[in-house]
Amino acid sequence: MPTVKFQLRRDTAANWASVNPTLGPGEPALETDTGKVKYGNGATAWNSLPYFAGDLGTALMAIKALTPAADRYVYFTSGSAAALGTITAFGRSLLDDADAATARGTLGLGTITTQAANNVAITGGSASGLTALGIVESGDNFTVDQYSNTSAVGANMLARRARGTSGSPTGVLSGNVLGGIYGAGWRDTAVWSNFTASVRAVAAEDFVGTANGTQLEFATTSIGASSRSTRFTISPAGSLYSNVTPSTTMTTGFVYIPAGAGVPTGVPEGVGTNQVAMYYDRTNNHFYIYNGAWKKVALA
Repeated sequence: MPTVKFQLRRDTAANWASVNPTLGPGEPALETDTGKVKYGNGATAWNSLPYFAGDLGTALMAIKALTPAADRYVYFTSGSAAALGTITAFGRSLLDDADAATARGTLGLGTITTQAANNVAITGGSASGLTALGIVESGDNFTVDQYSNTSAVGANMLARRARGTSGSPTGVLSGNVLGGIYGAGWRDTAVWSNFTASVRAVAAEDFVGTANGTQLEFATTSIGASSRSTRFTISPAGSLYSNVTPSTTMTTGFVYIPAGAGVPTGVPEGVGTNQVAMYYDRTNNHFYIYNGAWKKVALA
């Protein structure tokens, strides 16, 4: 019995595109370098004919070249090549989530992820491990609100200091700054100034057990200068002293008291049994101390 062999018209994709023939109705033709097939309709030129739908095409041919395996997914590395990536059990658990709310639950995210950028609330929790926190406000001041009927509870801001690292903290040493409030301003040179004023809590001894002595330091910057200096300190025992080096020609570092013309007659407000109010009478050159009543000291 004679053998009948059918051969399709064939050529490379480039040659087909160059010649751009019109195939007869139902006539097949093969691109030898891509494996794609087109069928003619007797009217449409090659370049406008679609490829046969049963043809795998470049993308599917690239996938066909892969070897399937468990926990793998397909991705394309180029327009004609594909590869397999690994998908974990967690990845699959996220992919099967029906909506964003379910996905947030899988990721362990709270409601903060759905809040507007200009109105974020952290209720009953905390934000820790921040390298820096910047609060930019062009209107009202930054506020801390506290609602409580307990008199000892206030709207507190706590600064805590440790040496070492967060994973292995060690005790602070004498002279270490525990925390502070600092002030700075925008210069005409389009940069922020240094911290030009501050109130700082400073360790007055090495922190060991219940030995946690501290002092408060108050610093300002002189007119015409750019670096602050400590002006007054409240010692661990509660003494207030000036940090200005005294001299007979000093012009700064003084503690000022009220001075008026005449004898004081008012009762100072809020004077306790362990405090006295002071006043200077410029007219009569007398110095007064209030201790239940005004008592004068004549000055030479």
